[in-house]
Amino acid sequence: MATYREIKGLTVPYLDSDLPSASADTQEGQVWYNSATGKLRAFISYNTWATSSAASTGRGELGGTGPQTAAFICGGRSPTVRAHTEHYNGSGWSEVADLNSARHALAALGTQTASLAYGGAFPGSTDSDISEEFDGSSWSEGDDLNTARQDLGGTGAGTQTAGLMAAGNVKAGGTTTKQLCESYNGTSWSEESDLGTARYYTGIIGAQDAALCVSGGPAPAPDVTVNVESWNGSSWTETTNVNTGKAQGASFGTQTHAINAGGDNPGPSELNAEEWDGTSWTETTNISSEKKYHTAGGSGTAGAHLAGYDMSNYVGTTEEWNKSILTYTPAAWASGGNYGQSLKGVGGAGTQTAGLGFGGQPPTKAETYEYDGTAWTETNDLNTARYNTQGTGTQTAGLAAGGYDAPNRKDEVEEYNGSTWSEQNDIPAATYNAGMAGTQTSALFFAGNSPAGGSTAETYEYDGTNWTDGGDLSTAKNANTGCGTQTAGLSMFGEPGVSSEEYNGTAWTAGGNGNIERYGLAGWGIQTAAGVAGGYGPGYSSLSELYDGTSWSTNASLSTARSAIGTARNSTQEAGLVFGGSRPANSDATEEFTGVTTAAEAADIDFD
Repeated sequence: MATYREIKGLTVPYLDSDLPSASADTQEGQVWYNSATGKLRAFISYNTWATSSAASTGRGELGGTGPQTAAFICGGRSPTVRAHTEHYNGSGWSEVADLNSARHALAALGTQTASLAYGGAFPGSTDSDISEEFDGSSWSEGDDLNTARQDLGGTGAGTQTAGLMAAGNVKAGGTTTKQLCESYNGTSWSEESDLGTARYYTGIIGAQDAALCVSGGPAPAPDVTVNVESWNGSSWTETTNVNTGKAQGASFGTQTHAINAGGDNPGPSELNAEEWDGTSWTETTNISSEKKYHTAGGSGTAGAHLAGYDMSNYVGTTEEWNKSILTYTPAAWASGGNYGQSLKGVGGAGTQTAGLGFGGQPPTKAETYEYDGTAWTETNDLNTARYNTQGTGTQTAGLAAGGYDAPNRKDEVEEYNGSTWSEQNDIPAATYNAGMAGTQTSALFFAGNSPAGGSTAETYEYDGTNWTDGGDLSTAKNANTGCGTQTAGLSMFGEPGVSSEEYNGTAWTAGGNGNIERYGLAGWGIQTAAGVAGGYGPGYSSLSELYDGTSWSTNASLSTARSAIGTARNSTQEAGLVFGGSRPANSDATEEFTGVTTAAEAADIDFD
């Protein structure tokens, strides 16, 4: 496998702070180690499409322009030919003044308050040469195109006073696909150098002096071209082809960073989206639904696909494209405030920032401690001292059940109210080293070391007052751990084997197998997003594993290998808390788990 240095030509920097995310030197894939936080971090690219509010009038073959949060659409058909104009503000649409001339298969450029709509087809498919200028409140006629035409791609390049258009079809006298290019100076249109390849329903994007013409349908239909041409203000030059040629799609961005998505290839519409970095096209995240005859606006990092035809209906759907640089931080364990004593077999409940620990040994303890995310504070004792007990619930509504005080197994159950413990009805069988899940009033207690000695498969359900039998585990276990709820519980590892099982409120079924057999470990999370850490088997383990509801994957290791660990089992998968344990000497160490984190940060991207 290639090293990071072989791939990037760089060594991993060792720094006492993070690299700035929004600098000219930011590189996708750049990795560094922050010695102040002990975190290995990286910049990665994150590309998404997200559905937003739909325009009030569904339509295709429309014109569109503007940035992502101030987009603009006009004209089109559904199937009636339209004059409607709408503005998008990043969350919703509003209707503004209609075009003076209803038409479809047109194009637009500029902004919401200074836009230009041109060309297209009138009802009956008559070619249009009309240009109209919009000032934010009304449309007025501008200079006519030199060549009337339709089947434009919805977008043009530039501004109202410095615009560029090209291609299209002329239907008068028989359909002819055009290479013709024209520029607009705010007063009149002038003919410019032709495209190298005649085409229609293509994407023209960028600026008047730095534009891009992407794919489209060449003559004769229904073929499509993969050809892309670049405009330098005076001539067109062929550049790198798209991977998938399409007509009736939509493009947005600039000459050096663009997105092309949707369209016909030919026949069925495409989900395919490609990203241009100024040199090459790369397939990226697909749009959510097949679409053609749509339009678009925005930049290569923040754009939008607008309205169109989804192969069955004209729609007003809006899909926003966002490309961000994420600061990626791998999962890691960090030291928290030391537990109140060096103990093993401590029971636990709560979360990473509101944890609860109780009992433990040696000798057998009744002490209780609360954790606030920084430090542990002693509070009132359990009524029954014990270790290898189990807990669940929250810091202010905790539950302790079972346990051991040699030579006696314990069946006592206690509830914690944030201050004191009160005795409740006992579990049906005195058991220790069991698994537990749920809340103070809806709990699950399962497996463990039973009165008969050795592992058990018994399951008990608690309703806040009474215990009743639940479905037995498929495999009897001892020193397992658990998490989740009474109706969606998870039993993890323990003796024997690496199995996990899932409970649905009635019965247990097999879950995914872990990677290393161990017992006396910590566990937290929910049925479909759980974590385990530490344990014994053989030898003391520091390994963490995460569960996604199907399979287990190894993750960051504890700083101290140990077993018989306390855990705040109602923590989330991405924010775990473990404390105490044996290695083999008893420990007061507290460790906090932070899962993989990604923070979106806008930045320039170096596609080197």
